Amino acid sequence: MSQIDKTSVPRTESTIAAGPFFDPEHYKITLLVNDQTASAAEVFAGALRDTTAAKIVGVGSSHTFGKGIVQTVRPLGEDGDRGGMAVTVARYETPAGTDINKKGIKVDFEVPSCGGSEADDEVKCLPAGVWD
Repeated sequence: MSQIDKTSVPRTESTIAAGPFFDPEHYKITLLVNDQTASAAEVFAGALRDTTAAKIVGVGSSHTFGKGIVQTVRPLGEDGDRGGMAVTVARYETPAGTDINKKGIKVDFEVPSCGGSEADDEVKCLPAGVWD
């Protein structure tokens, strides 16, 4: 994952070691997302796709939300007594360099929502082929 600031200088985060679950031949990862999956969750989904060949499944959606910017609040007036203003200071990119802002992560498979109120309800409704 990279965070790109206004000067286009990337700040890259990576793991030191692959870890026991990194081998896609032995462990298959399927991540469920929807159109409300945003920000850090999108960066995580993109990182899994780019580095482990994880499958991204959209439950009732073809992509995630698209919040790929970093913002900070700058106070207005002395002591911030006039509120504040959100200022964009950087954007996120996946390990492959994909900018997700306003686009989101495109899913590999889209499945209809089964209308459950709990996450495990959605898992029960997924077709078997999603896990292959």
